[in-house]
Amino acid sequence: MKLIDSNGENWEINFQKTRNLNSISKITLNEKDFQLSNTNFSIKSNKIILSQGGQNIVAYVVKQKDTWWVKINGRTLTYTSGDIRKTNRKQLNDGSLLSPMPGTVLDVKVTKGQSVKIGDSLIIMEAMKMEHKITAPFNGTVEKLNCEISQKVDRGFVLIELKQN
Repeated sequence: MKLIDSNGENWEINFQKTRNLNSISKITLNEKDFQLSNTNFSIKSNKIILSQGGQNIVAYVVKQKDTWWVKINGRTLTYTSGDIRKTNRKQLNDGSLLSPMPGTVLDVKVTKGQSVKIGDSLIIMEAMKMEHKITAPFNGTVEKLNCEISQKVDRGFVLIELKQN
């Protein structure tokens, strides 16, 4: 499975099934391979349990169209099909940050012309009863804000445009 996360990182996850166990054999992040030994998983409804070395990690997953929302260890992550994201990127500039799913803008933490650093929180959204932070993928300047507090937006709506420094 190929995915792109909300920070633009490219993921590829290889699954296999042996003796009634589902396991993850390899994860590739930005073309770097990570082999996983004895990492099994089970899926029950929207709950995934990863088991490795006697430790369990629980993740809750919600999928809408081609986007997966994953809540794990108090963080919410979004992943979009790599194929879908590539076609959308051709029509946008590199600093366009999109709404990963339909939702409501709860807070806009920046203003036009403001300098931001990688990881800075820019916009807080609520989508499917989960709060999601839109963060700066690089150091840059806010060129354009296309949303305001309480605005409802569709999946793929360009929330903010950044220019890389």
